[in-house]
Parts: sequence; structure tokens; C-alpha cells
Amino acid sequence: EASQTPLYYILGALLVSGIDQSDLTSVYFLGPVSGLPVQYDHASDEMAFPPAGTILAVRLLRLYSLAWGAVLLWFIGATLVEAGFRENSAVIGMAIIGLNPRFIHNAATITNDVAVTCMGAAMVWLLARRKPDSGLRWVWSVGAVCAVAFLCKLNGLVLLPVAAFALALGAWNAPGVRSARSASPGRVALQKALRRFVRDGLHLLVAFTLIITPYLLVNMAQYGQLLAIDQIARANATDARHTPLGLWEAAGAFPTAVSHLWVD
Repeated sequence: EASQTPLYYILGALLVSGIDQSDLTSVYFLGPVSGLPVQYDHASDEMAFPPAGTILAVRLLRLYSLAWGAVLLWFIGATLVEAGFRENSAVIGMAIIGLNPRFIHNAATITNDVAVTCMGAAMVWLLARRKPDSGLRWVWSVGAVCAVAFLCKLNGLVLLPVAAFALALGAWNAPGVRSARSASPGRVALQKALRRFVRDGLHLLVAFTLIITPYLLVNMAQYGQLLAIDQIARANATDARHTPLGLWEAAGAFPTAVSHLWVD
């Protein structure tokens, strides 16, 4: 995770910062698997009650991840309600996701995957709440969600093109643009939509930039680069990343990948 943006881990570190974890090496075992150092064994101390030291920190961090998962489920239910489903149906939708073994596994694991997925669910909820007359407050909310997603995990950046598409669609369907389309379709309506899109896009980028700026400044101070590209490259080299799969290998791995959507 050295190549990942740090927000999820910073918040988790603050949560357990007051716990003595000097016993880490006595309860954490590493073993070579496929050339990578990964945990594969468990310690008898894990069953001790009440937990203490590193075991307590791990328990708290698992609960911390589960809290992200709970918020994710709330966004799913709220999105279904916004889409017109009754609350009972929304609860069923939440249960379909929440009782999925794969979701439970990810939500109970100390990893930023659940955090960035939560932000993806937040984006879908905001899109469901979008109204033709939604103002700049909605735009800033979208920018904030994109920023938090990026600060949780690099692939959170995928929300930016989703946001751009939503802004373009919203600009084309804005009340002023719709009236222009009805009165004089063509260039006038397109110009109005373009001005609305540029205005909203700039506001979104400002919100996004303001939130991620502290992270960029820390990178510049520590590594001399805004995104710490060289640091990421070294982390990937340490992880012994393999050559990307070819088309045939990727096709062969597809059934396994689909099965992992349900359970490991």
C-alpha cells in the first residue's frame, strides 16, 4: 500500500495511535508466497480476551473498516429511495449487498478498498439527487466526494470523468438551456449549455483542488514531487509487479474474477 494515497490509513492510524503495539513481531507472521511477503499464519494471542496491544489495534481497525462499509450501505439504501423505491425495497437492496460474503470480507479487512468504494456509492447517491435546478452546492459536493475518493485510493480518480459527464448532462438539461432549446434550438442553446458546463466544471475543480492540496504539499516537501511518482515506482518495484496480462490471459482469468465478486 506504499503507492496508495493515505487518507484511509491516516484516519486508522489516529484511531489506534494511543495503543502500545510493541508486540507486533510476536503476533504477526510473514511467509513467502509467490515471492511476496504476505501474512499467512495466526497467533494464539488472537483469541485472548480482552484483546490488547497489536491485537486490540487490529480489532479496532476492523471495526473502523466496517464503519466505512456501514456508510456505504446507507448510501445504497438512500440511492434506491431517491430512485423511487419504497423503504422496504431499499432495505432489501442493502441486504443483497451487505450479506454478500465478498462485501463482508472487504469491509472487515484493513484496506482502503472499502473507503474508495464508499465514495463511489456517495457519488451515485449524489447523481440520484441531481435535479435540473441543482446549484453550485451540489457541484461542490461532487468535487468533495471526488477528492476524498482520490485521497483514499488512486483509482478514486475514476470518479472525475463520471462527474464531468454528469455536469455535461446537467448543463444540457438546465432550465435556461431547455427554454433556449425550445425557443431557438441550435447554437444559442449549445452556447448556454457550454457556459454552464465550464462554470460548474471550474467550481468542481476548485473544490477538488482545495481538498487535496495539503496532500500535494506534503508530497512536495518530502519527495520533491506533487504526486510522489518516483516513490510509487519504487514501491511497485519492491512489490515485484509482474508484466500486465495479455488479452488471452485476461480472458482466461475472467471467470475467476467474476466468481470473486461473490466470495474469495
